[in-house]
Amino acid sequence: MRSGCGCVLKRSIRICVYCPLILQAHHQSTLGTQVKRITRTVLLVRLKGQDAQTDKTGAQRRSKTHVPATDSKEVTLVPFHNIFFANFRFSDIFSARHHTYDFMDSRAEYITMRLRFMAFFFAMATPLYIPVDYYTLTTEHFIPIVIVRCILTLIHVIVILITFRKLGIMGTNILFGADMLAATLFSVSSLYILQSGVSEVPPVGYAFMPFMIIVMLGLFPLTLVCSLLIMTLLVVGPYIGFQIWLEQLFTRESLDMLFLFLLFMGIVLWLQSGQLLMLLKLYRESTRDVLTGLINRRVLMKFLDDEADENGKNGRHFSVLMLNLDRFKRINDSHGHFTGDLVLKATARMLENEIRNSAGYGGYGWT
Repeated sequence: MRSGCGCVLKRSIRICVYCPLILQAHHQSTLGTQVKRITRTVLLVRLKGQDAQTDKTGAQRRSKTHVPATDSKEVTLVPFHNIFFANFRFSDIFSARHHTYDFMDSRAEYITMRLRFMAFFFAMATPLYIPVDYYTLTTEHFIPIVIVRCILTLIHVIVILITFRKLGIMGTNILFGADMLAATLFSVSSLYILQSGVSEVPPVGYAFMPFMIIVMLGLFPLTLVCSLLIMTLLVVGPYIGFQIWLEQLFTRESLDMLFLFLLFMGIVLWLQSGQLLMLLKLYRESTRDVLTGLINRRVLMKFLDDEADENGKNGRHFSVLMLNLDRFKRINDSHGHFTGDLVLKATARMLENEIRNSAGYGGYGWT
């Protein structure tokens, strides 16, 4: 017997009516009628402070966010955008607007782990370059450069320590931005120091720093909007401002650098999009039931734990509604498991249409 659709609701339930689901049919030709009858099953979940339009918008957003895996062998024409995105939408990599909270939380943990290793690498590598500065820079510039390097190393160490704490989505974004900003400030400060007093040609390592920042971004599965914003504000913008200060913006060297920035940015955006699409694919396959498209028990229990923690801190209450499909074994015994699968799919679609976007719901178990 297969049973159970777990539903975790964030707000108090006003009305909840559940009628047993009974399927009666005599042959396979009535499958369409059976599914339609299922979708008319009474399931009313009304939450305070929202209207029917929110329901429709929530259902559309969920359907766009989670594309269940499928084993269908049907041959169809491949849409043009699928050639590049493989059944994903461009909006999946453009911004995080259509990403679920659980996916963004999982991505934040992934970014935190990579940020920790990156900060550890540069915390070790940054002071190791001091002997090179000693032999290549003048005394006037060497001491300020060493001070800046020590400050950057200290920031990386602090970032490493913070990554061992539970940061959440917002905390991860802030820490990631702060670390990238520190690298940008080090690059700008170094170039400013080398141009002060008796100016000297910046060594290759310092001239390459803006490119290094762009390449570092390729380690993280960022959306196109986020990545372009970071590269513009932390790399291209400061470089243009520094060249304007030197009155060298329209020199051939500066224009060549800007062109190289565009090439590096294009490559990094491609790498980031590939990482993000792979994460989305793995996430959807590991958290969604292949048949119904509902989130599985692991994600559902994580959602419940998060709600309990959040509402416990704020002194609020939330409700949990459990639904069973009664007499479901009769459907499998009388009409076959294929018909039973159609019942489960129709029930999942009904839940998507009836339950509001503020609620989390999923399959608790199929037995």
